[in-house]
Amino acid sequence: AILIETLHKLMQCDGTYEIIIVDQSTPPNEAARLLAEDHPDRLRYYWREEPGLPLSRNFGLTKACHPVVLFCDDDVVPATGLIVAHSRHYADETIGGVAGRVLPPGPAPIPPSHPVVGRISRLTGNQTDDFDAVVEVDVDHGQGCNMSFRKAAIETVGGFDTRFGGSAFLEETDACLRVKQAGYRIRFDPRAA
Repeated sequence: AILIETLHKLMQCDGTYEIIIVDQSTPPNEAARLLAEDHPDRLRYYWREEPGLPLSRNFGLTKACHPVVLFCDDDVVPATGLIVAHSRHYADETIGGVAGRVLPPGPAPIPPSHPVVGRISRLTGNQTDDFDAVVEVDVDHGQGCNMSFRKAAIETVGGFDTRFGGSAFLEETDACLRVKQAGYRIRFDPRAA
């Protein structure tokens, strides 16, 4: 039910796009499959028996037809301008990825006055998130529930590392760091919420 709500919200977003559903449920999510059948112009449904977030992200990349790929979790509530906000950055060839704003359920928190958004300390390795900030800035990483990549950039670095098993904790951080290492920038945009 949560996935179906997310899909309906995504279909209300502005912009030109396709939605690829990579289902790892056991049994397969019949409601999602039927919704995709009802909207073949917007939704494509695939079921994968082998679970794993990086595996599914990579599979989705192989099915994507557009030069920019946005990854969302199955329980996000996207703002109407989500896709347009991500897309607008890719006119700049130096941008390899975009991290979007992530807000918890409930009333919007008061954003930090001097946030350090999406940074990793070169000295300690400590990671800072603050993805509820309202400043646009270059970052080291994004959150997997709301991030996009230039398809060529993420493919150049080999996609998502499938060695991240279980909950695949920090697999998106790893992907962002590898895209940056390949010479691209990652941009945080609070309008991509």
